[in-house]
Amino acid sequence: MNLPVMMDLEGREVTVVGGGRVACRQIKKLRLQKATIHLISPNITAEIEDLVRAGEVSFEKREVKPNESFSSDLLILATNDQELNEVLYHNREARQWVYNASNQVKSDIHFPHTLQKGDLTITVSTNGASPLYAKELSNQIENQLPVDIEDQLLFLKWARDQIKSASLNPVNKKGLLTQIVQPNWLNDKEREEKLLIKVKKSSMK
Repeated sequence: MNLPVMMDLEGREVTVVGGGRVACRQIKKLRLQKATIHLISPNITAEIEDLVRAGEVSFEKREVKPNESFSSDLLILATNDQELNEVLYHNREARQWVYNASNQVKSDIHFPHTLQKGDLTITVSTNGASPLYAKELSNQIENQLPVDIEDQLLFLKWARDQIKSASLNPVNKKGLLTQIVQPNWLNDKEREEKLLIKVKKSSMK
């Protein structure tokens, strides 16, 4: 059983071993989190090469030896040699998180399919059992989201700040926070004005 968590990887050191399509997918995800990425591989894809040229990934062009270990916070093993991936997995440093593309079930972490809509992040994982099914489920969820979900989230963020900063008792605050997530509030074109009036009236009680 795995515990879903959100990790802040900004500035964290990540070593990626392997330069193929699997490595490329993980590198693109790590870039979005502003991780410091070091890649080791004898060959890389054209897409990774572009990232290296842009200075977004440091690259060491060489073969990795089976007796090597790496001191980074996160280690991504994505070579096309399953045996090498397994050996490097067991060479891990203490307290190092490792993702083994050859054996996702036993990896310390998984990269779930992620759906990002503004401030909304939805992840779907099958714990490595079927990444394709996770993607299919994520697509189904996306089709159920409101078309203006990003705008709704901006309103909710603003509204929450207004309510939290107002001189309201805890009961009124909780009541307003509960009301603003209802469809009649989210779909109201005058929701901002109505909320300010509601907050003002509640502050007078």
